[in-house]
Order: sequence, then structure tokens, then C-alpha cells
Amino acid sequence: MKSNEIRESYLNFFKSKSHIIKESSSLIPEGDPTLLFTGAGMNQFKKEFLGIGNPELKRVVTCQKCFRTSDIEEVGKTGRHHTFFEMLGNFSFGDYFKEEAITWAWEYVREILKIKKEVIWITVFKDDEESYKIWNKEIGIPPERIVSLGEDTNFWDMGPTGPCGPCSEIIIDRGEKYGNGKENCGIECDEERYLELWNLVFTQFDRKENGKLLPLPQKNIDTGMGLERACSLLQNVEDNFRTDIFLPIIHALEEISEKKYEDYKYNFRVIADHIRGITFLINDGILPSNIGRGYVLRRLIRRALSVSKKINLKIPFLYKLIPEVVEIMRKPYSDLEIRKEHIIQVVHSEEVSFSRTLEGSSEVIKSLIQKYKKEKIFPGKELFYLYDTYGFPLEFAKEIVKEEGLKLDMNGFEEEMKKQKERARISWNKDAREISSEEYSSIKERIREIEFTGYEKLEGEGKILSLLKDGKEIGEIKEGEKGEAIISPTPFYSELGGQVGDKGWIKGKGGKCRVLDSYFKENLRITLIKCIEGRLRKGEEIIAEVDKKRRKRIAIHHTTTHLLQYALRKIIGTHVYQAGSWVGEESFRFDFTHFKSLHPEEIKKIEELVNQKIRENSPVEIKYLPLEEAKKEGAIALFGEKYGKIVRMVKIGDYSKELCGGTHLSYTGEAGIFLILRESSIGAGIRRIEGIAGDIAYQKILKEREIIENVSEILKIPEEKMEERIKEIINENKSLNKEKEILRKKEIIRLVKDSLSNPQKTGEINFYIVEADNLSKNEMRESIDYMKNKIKEKGVFLTIAKKENSIRITLGITQDLISKGANAGKLLKDIAEIVGGGGGGRKDLAEAGGKKPEKLHEALEKLKKSLKCL
Repeated sequence: MKSNEIRESYLNFFKSKSHIIKESSSLIPEGDPTLLFTGAGMNQFKKEFLGIGNPELKRVVTCQKCFRTSDIEEVGKTGRHHTFFEMLGNFSFGDYFKEEAITWAWEYVREILKIKKEVIWITVFKDDEESYKIWNKEIGIPPERIVSLGEDTNFWDMGPTGPCGPCSEIIIDRGEKYGNGKENCGIECDEERYLELWNLVFTQFDRKENGKLLPLPQKNIDTGMGLERACSLLQNVEDNFRTDIFLPIIHALEEISEKKYEDYKYNFRVIADHIRGITFLINDGILPSNIGRGYVLRRLIRRALSVSKKINLKIPFLYKLIPEVVEIMRKPYSDLEIRKEHIIQVVHSEEVSFSRTLEGSSEVIKSLIQKYKKEKIFPGKELFYLYDTYGFPLEFAKEIVKEEGLKLDMNGFEEEMKKQKERARISWNKDAREISSEEYSSIKERIREIEFTGYEKLEGEGKILSLLKDGKEIGEIKEGEKGEAIISPTPFYSELGGQVGDKGWIKGKGGKCRVLDSYFKENLRITLIKCIEGRLRKGEEIIAEVDKKRRKRIAIHHTTTHLLQYALRKIIGTHVYQAGSWVGEESFRFDFTHFKSLHPEEIKKIEELVNQKIRENSPVEIKYLPLEEAKKEGAIALFGEKYGKIVRMVKIGDYSKELCGGTHLSYTGEAGIFLILRESSIGAGIRRIEGIAGDIAYQKILKEREIIENVSEILKIPEEKMEERIKEIINENKSLNKEKEILRKKEIIRLVKDSLSNPQKTGEINFYIVEADNLSKNEMRESIDYMKNKIKEKGVFLTIAKKENSIRITLGITQDLISKGANAGKLLKDIAEIVGGGGGGRKDLAEAGGKKPEKLHEALEKLKKSLKCL
């Protein structure tokens, strides 16, 4: 059976047993910040297992994409370890239990997969008599083929406490030829011969802190059968890499490298496994970076490249394998075909970038390897030097050092890393003391909480809790002075989440201050103020007023960024996520994950969709709810952002939900109009859109309309004919420039020919001088070359370009003069001093410039004298 047949047969079998087929979830766990990747089939059903999920889901079957980082270093050493793999699973949430799960597993293995009864072994948990009886009495497995194992292998749990339960495995005996050769080595110690095909987990207990197991009110079934392993068994091949899931990739590698899998299994396995993981990670929206999921992706790419040297693969080559992966997997995962070009571009760019890193440091590592070859140990401090100075990847260094027969001093490396972190910590603390002081910390201890009222109102009464100047607390601030104020309640939004802080006014009985900015410092809401009238004192009651017009413009831009993210995901793809933003009064920036520049047509569609949503005048609703509930509703969170238990969700219509603490409009229609100003790259896989909305955008349209009207008036034609006329003018200008260039070249040639026919003689040497205004450097050199081709001996060639306050000279001499000791570079350097400059060059050609064109005659006379002695 081929992989697609196994996949479909499994899903359809359990569909016939009243299971709902659910699609694979993303490799990025949805609504679960505790997981880096989806590593098991049950991940998407955590809520159902806990009894708080969809009550309609009782029986489910899936083929789940999985990715695990724990096996990265093991990949390649065996034919079974993978980073990316597919897990076939059937689940029951409070519905059927052991008897049905075991009976259906047996039915599928025997009747659908046609595996012979004689090669099947069963394992059960040592205390699980119920499972033993089902296998023995109901299924008919003889006692000698049922093995009882301990908690370390046949008991599943989520941690020290919580849901847990026994497991039962279906094991396939592949025969003696796969054995490890050890006597009396059965299921427990020979994993190659006795291969686990299927694992059934019976979640039936709740483990308490004292270790006691209490029955769960809802018993669940969680099973798993690895597709890759099933393929190797059913296709009767030695390892997973010989199955139809991997063979096309292996064959492509053999063709590119002109090597055989049999001779370089480790290298082929690493590359074949990693390219699948790379393809699926990028397809699910992950891009190479130095943190989190992006770092894992970058590590995979670099590890695959690091083992390529031995099989003579030249970087870049990985991207060439992606079409093979897509072709193999496109039937179950049709989205791969859609994003294929994007994936190829991401991988190719990362390979090229990595190649540059290697070029810059390869000679260094080679010399270091030679230096320590006798000692057989590559010092950790040298590895850290490569890593820290050149950005040389650790994985690649490991591979190279290993190939050269040296051991790597990883303890030394870790020690250097600790020192670096300590240096960074000391540096950070030093900076922190300079920009902050103990005053803020002590104030924070005294002022436990500052009430923020800026979501509901833009002005109100408050009290000055503290005043600071130059980081020190003061009692009052006088006219003309700047300082920081801490007031509560405050309507001033402090800069956060990319949105700039508010400005406005603080007014008291004794004075008035302008609020220049609002921000956080030591978790305190600070307003930067300048007293423009009278004085304000600590403890004084004040009126705080936010600049309403400015706040509205900021809110327009912030709400527009949410509409923009919706439009990007709708038009470009769901791999788009916010990667940063800046929201101000005059404009905004929105950074997002996407690899290539947007096509003008895409930009137009995005702009149109945002404006459409503005015209729909959808309500902008704010909801406060638990984080898990917000994510359940589909709210987009900024990756890496830390959220509390209760979050603020901004919901626009029925199409946009984001976790956001910024200030927003009440209806999208208040934004008026939206314009994209520019789209650009700010890093690998990160694009930036800069835009404007509201009256700022309207003013830009008015300005552009004014320009169009003015140009229309200048050209004396209607606006609708302007584009055509401007094109005509550009074409006419190009033609005129070409004609001008031709005439100019003719003029230069005339001057050159005049010089050739009228040389200035000094003894036997002829001086050929071309002098003209505004000659370019190329024209001056070309003129020299032209004359050199005509005159082969006793020739000195000069081209001179003079302006009012400057002069440029190019000097060339024939080969016979060079043979006699003449040097154009030295000659020109001497006379350049006379014209107030400097220069030099080769023996046959030199250039100089100066600021005294009036001294040209004197310089030429010195040149002639210098050559008289030849």
C-alpha cells in the first residue's frame, strides 16, 4: 500500500465507525502558547480531552502533521527518526473506550492492512488487566504474545499531576534479518526487529499531588499510528527513507550529487527528512530567524546544508528539492501547491545568505582545524570566536570538526557563552543605571497602581502623585522647566504596542503644563511635561486634557492597521502575521511576514479591500475576556507577546479579531479613506507597508489633485490626456538626448583628430592635447585610448576638462617612453600639485584633479621639462 492509500484507508475505516474526519491542524499550535509546535495528534483536542471543548465531538479521526525538535540530532543515525511526520489517530471523548479501541485497531490491522497474525505482538501496562483480557479472551492473542511492561514505556501522562492512563501497543515482528544479534533480546530491547506500529492510550485516571490515581469522570481514547513507519512495514523496505514518501527526494538527491544513498545514508537521510520539515514549516507561516520557531527552521536548513559537503552538493541546492516534496504531498495537502513558489524563494534566499557566511569564515575555520589537528580537540573558545565574530553556525562547525577527526570542546564553548551573557548583563545594568534611577523603583513601591481612564474619556480630574526632574523627585515645577509627572487617574495613553503616547495639557490652580509625551518607565505611566505658565506642585489636584484631534488621528491609523492585517491575510495568504508596527498621528508602519515584494496589482487590491471595509462602517467592539476564550474565538495574538489571564480583544465586524491594548475608533467609517504610501523589505521574510488614513490621506489626495491641475495647466491639455502627453515628452526627450550624445561624440572625435594632426613637440616627443568643458571621466579615458591606438611611439596624451574653479587631467604615454623610465602616475602627481590638487595611477595611464585651472600652462611646461631628459 502506498502512503496515500494508507492515509485514506485509515480515515475511511474510522469514518465507517461513526468518526468525524477532522483536517490536520497547523504546525503552529492554535490557542496554545505552551507549545512551540504541534507534536502529537491529540494537541488540537486538548479542550475535548479536558471536557470543555466542542460537545458535538465524540468520535474523531485525523491524519495530523507533526513536528518534534527532540529528535533533530538523531535524524540520520537511524532510518526511523524524523522531525516532520504524520500521525494517524482515532479519538474518543467520553464515548467508547478500551474494548472498541482494541477491537477496531485489530480489525484495521488484519482486514485492511492485511498483516499476518503470526507476526503481531501486543504490549499492555503491567497493571492493566482489562486490556490484557480483551486482547487474550476477545481478540484471541495467545498469552505468550502479550507482553506486560512498566510505567516507563506503557503509561501516559501530561506531567506529575493530571489526566493519565495505561497504554497498549501493536508490535510487528519483522524477522530475524532485522535483529540486533543479541540472544534472548525481545520486544524490550530490539526495536529494529520488533517495530511499534500502533499505540493506544486509555486516559482514565486523574493523578493527584500525593500520587493517588482517581478515576476520571470522562474516559478518553487517544491512539496513534505513524504513517512513515506504517509505509515501511507495508512496503516491506528496510527503513522509512525507502518508502514512497521519501524515495523521490532520495532519487533527486542522487541525481544532483551523483552519489548513492547506500554509500551516504546519514547525509541523504538528514537532507531528505529536513527538506520535508522545512517545506511544511514555511507553508504554515514560519520564516527563518534567530528566535523561536524561526530559529528551529533556520537550524534545519543549516543542518541540511552542513551534511551536504560530503556528497559534493554546492549551495544553494535545497530549494531544488521542494517541488519533489510538494508533488509527493500535494494530494492530502493541496495548499502546498499554492505556496510552492513562496517556499522555494524563502529557502533559496536563506541558502544564499548562509553561503555568504561560510565564504567569510571558511578559511578561518580551516586554519584553526590545522592548528589543533595534533591535539585532536577543537577548543570551545575558538568555536565561540567563530560563532560570535563570524556568525558561523554551531551545527556546521560540529559537522566540519567531526569530519576532520577532532573532538569538540562543548564545555569550553558553554563557558564562553556564559561569560558573554555576563558581559551583556553588566553592560545592560550599567545602561539601566544611566537612563533610570532608584527613584522610579521607590516611587513604584509607593504608588501601587495608576488608574488609566483614556479608553473611556479624554479629559478629567486627577492628582499629581509625583514630579521628577533629571531622574530625581521634586516638589514643584516652574514656568519654563521640563520634567516628568505621574498623575492618577490619567487619560494619557502611554506608548505601548507600537502606538505612540498621547500629548495634551495638565492644568492646575497655579499653572499650566504642556504634555509633550506619555510613556512607561519602571512600569509607571509617565507624562513628559513642560510648564508654560505659573507652577504645579506635587499633590495638587489638576485637570488633564488629551489632544483630541491628535488622538483621533492615531486611533484612525491604529484601527486601519487591523483592517490592513485582515486584507493582507485575505489577499496574500494566512501565512501573513504582524511582525511589528508603529502607529502615529501623521502615518503608520505595519510589518508583516511575507517573503517577496508585493506586486502593484496586489497592493491595489489590498488598498481597495481596506477602503471597502471602511465604507461598510463596521462596529469596532472592545471585549475583555479570558485569554483562552479569546483564542477560542479566533483572536490573533502577536507572537512572542506576553498576555495576562484577562485580555482586551478588538473585534471589527465579523472578520477581524485581535488582542490589542491600543486606542481605536467606534466604527470603521470614521477612518474616511486609506492610502498605501510604499511597500518595502526590512529583513529576510519581513515586509513593511507604510500608510495613511483619515484627513491626512484626504489632504494628500488634495495635494496630488493640485499637482495634476497645475501640470495640466502647464501642458495646456485636459487631465485625461496628461499621461499620454507626458509619455510623448519623455520619448521626445530620449530622442533629443540620443541626438545630443551623437553630436557630442562627433565633437570629441573632431577635437581628438585635431590634436592628432597638430601635436605640440618637445624634442622628439609629441604632446597630443584635447581640451573641452564638461568632459566625463569615461570620455577622457576613451579619448586617450583612441589616440593611443593611432600613435604607437614617442607620444604623450592629455585630456583636460576645465571649469571655473576646478580642473581634471588624464595622462597617457606610449610604451616606448615607459621602457625609457617614464611613469604616467608619477608625472601626473608632480604637476597635480601645481594645479592645486593631487592624483596618480598606473605607468601608462593616470588621473588628477585640482582647484587652480589658471595654473594649467605652468603645469604643462613642467611636464614637458620632465620628459626632455628621456
